[in-house]
Amino acid sequence: MTTATMLEAALEYAERQVPVFPVWWVRAGDCACGKPTCRHAGKHPIGDAAPNGFKNATTNPVTIEQWWTRWPRAHIGTPTSWCAVLDVDPRKGGDTTLAQLEAEHGVLPETAEVLTGGGGRHVYFEPVAGLRLSAGMLGPGLDLRAEGGYVLLPPSGHVTGGVYVEEVLHPLFDTPLAPMPTWLLARAQRGGTLSGATPAPTDWAALLAGVGEGERHGVALRIAGHYLGLKLPVSDVEQILLGFCARCSPRFPEDEARRIVHDLAAKDAQDARAPSPSLGVVGAGDFLAQEEPEPVAWVEGILSDDGGGWLGGEEKLGKSWWAIEEAVCLALGLPVCGRFAVPARRRVVLLEEEDSPRRVRRRLRALLRGKGLDPDAPAVRADLNAWLRVSVWSGFTLDNAAMVAEVRGVITDFRPSVVYVDCLRKVTAKNLNHADEASALLAVLDDLRREFACVFRLIHHYRKQQGFRTGRGSQEIGGSYVFGAWGENSLFFEPIGCKAGVVRVEVQSKDGAPVPPFRLRLETEGPPHAPTLVRLRAEDEGPDTGIDDVVVQAVATLPPTPAVTGQPGVTVKALAEAVKKSDKTVRDALKRLLAAERCLEVGTASRGLKLYGVEA
Repeated sequence: MTTATMLEAALEYAERQVPVFPVWWVRAGDCACGKPTCRHAGKHPIGDAAPNGFKNATTNPVTIEQWWTRWPRAHIGTPTSWCAVLDVDPRKGGDTTLAQLEAEHGVLPETAEVLTGGGGRHVYFEPVAGLRLSAGMLGPGLDLRAEGGYVLLPPSGHVTGGVYVEEVLHPLFDTPLAPMPTWLLARAQRGGTLSGATPAPTDWAALLAGVGEGERHGVALRIAGHYLGLKLPVSDVEQILLGFCARCSPRFPEDEARRIVHDLAAKDAQDARAPSPSLGVVGAGDFLAQEEPEPVAWVEGILSDDGGGWLGGEEKLGKSWWAIEEAVCLALGLPVCGRFAVPARRRVVLLEEEDSPRRVRRRLRALLRGKGLDPDAPAVRADLNAWLRVSVWSGFTLDNAAMVAEVRGVITDFRPSVVYVDCLRKVTAKNLNHADEASALLAVLDDLRREFACVFRLIHHYRKQQGFRTGRGSQEIGGSYVFGAWGENSLFFEPIGCKAGVVRVEVQSKDGAPVPPFRLRLETEGPPHAPTLVRLRAEDEGPDTGIDDVVVQAVATLPPTPAVTGQPGVTVKALAEAVKKSDKTVRDALKRLLAAERCLEVGTASRGLKLYGVEA
C-alpha cells in the first residue's frame, strides 16, 4: 500500500462527494494509536485530525491532502450518512444469519459491495432518513451502519493483514445503491434503531438453554464473545460453552466450541498488545491550517460540544434535579429551566447511582408534568425512549472494565451527546485525593469522549469544610487538584442564606466569559416528601439575593479579629472575602442588619476598622 494510493483514494472519494476522515492504521499487527488497551486496532479515528470522530469528515481536498500528508498510512473512514451499510461478519455467524433471513424473505437485491479485510462483507444501500446504527440487532454477526455510524473504505487495511477491496461484480461506484429491502428495514425498526426505543436485553439464560440446528454456531459465537468480554477466564468460558453444546439439539460439537473460545481469546490478546506511541508533532502553521467545525451550543450559555464538566456543590442543593432537568430538556428540545435555549435535540444517557429507581422515576414524572407533559402518555414515552436512556442503581462503577465496556457499547449503539453520572463518589472506590488515581479515573471518560465525541457531566460534592468557602467552585470540589482543571463547562451550586428552594448557580467555562450567576428556584406542588409537579426556574440575581442572611451567618461563624477597643469581631474585608461579594455590598447589608438589630457593632481593630458580631 503506497502513500499515493491512500491519498489518491481519499481525494477520489471526495470528488464523488463522499466525505472522509483519517483512521488509525495497523502497524506490525497492532494499532498505530499507541494506546496499550486499544481494542479497535485500525478502526478508530485519529483524534488530532478528527476530535469529533466521523463528524469531522470532509470533502475539502486541501484538508484531505494535509491529513494524508501527515498520516500517509491512515485508513479511510466515511460516515454512513450518504448510505446505509449491512455489515456481515462471518466470524460471529453473520453469513449463517443472513442465509437464514434470505431463505425466509428472499435474497438481497443487486447493490454495491465491499469485501472487508477481515473476511466479511459490507453491503451498501440507499440511506434511510432517521435510521440509526445497530449492533447485533438484526441477528448474530449482522450490524447495520446508518446515521451515527461509519465504515472503512478501500484500500484500508485490517488487523489480520487483509485489505478492504470492492467486490468485483458489484464495485462501489459502478453499481447503483439499491433501496433497503422492506423486511430488513422492518427488522431494524423492531430492533429500535429507527424509533430509538430501548432494545430488549439479551436473554442469556434462554440462549444457554440450547438452540436448534442452523443457529448453534452463531449463538455459540455470541455466548463466547459475551463472557470473554466480561473478563471471565478462558477455562470458565469454555465450560459455559460446553454446557451449551450439551443442551443443543442436535448436540453442538465440543471441539468446535473449544476452537471458538480460543480463537476469540487469541484475538482479544492480540488487540490488547501495546503498540509503540507516536507523538504526531506538527508545525504550528500546519496545525492552524487544519479545518475543524465551529463549537456547537447544546444549551445556550451553559453547555457545548467543547466539553462537559462538573455539577458541583454541597449536598441537598438541587444538583440531581438539575441533571434530570437538563437531560430531559436536551432530549425534548425544551429550554432548560424555562430560560436557557436548546437549539437542537440531543440524545442523552443518565447513569444514576445516587438515588433509588423510585425517587428518579418520581422526579422525572414531576418534571415532565411541570412542562405540561403527561408522563403516562404513549407519545411522550415513545419520544423519551428515542432520545433519553436511563440506568438506575445498576451497580455501575468506573473501576470495572467490563462495565466500562458495557457503557462503550451503549454509546456505540445510541450515540448520545451527553452522559450524566450521579454521582462520582458512587461509581468509584479509588482514593480521589491521590492525583494518580483521580487522573486514571478521568482518563477513562476522556478516552470515551475522544472516541465518540460525547461529553460527560459529573455530579460531585464539595470537600467538607466548616464555615464559609472562599474559593471558586472548581477549587472547592472534593478530591485531587486534577479535578479542578478537568471541567470545561461546569455549574456550581451554593446556598443563599437560609432560603429553602433557592440556590445560587455559578457558571464556569474554560473559554470566553461565562454567563452571569443566576438563582435557581425549585417550585413544587403536592406533598413535600413526594412532589407531583416540579418546575425549575432560573432567575437573574437581583438586589434581593438573600445577602443579608449570608452576611449574618458569616458574622456569627467566621473567626473573630482581635479588638483594640471593645470586643473581638469580624471585619468588612473578612466578610467580603467569605461571601464573595464587594465591600460595598457587604456594608449595605450590614446597615440593614444593624437597623434590624440582627447584628451589632462590637468594637474596633487596628487602623480603626469596625468589628461586627451577633448577640450571644
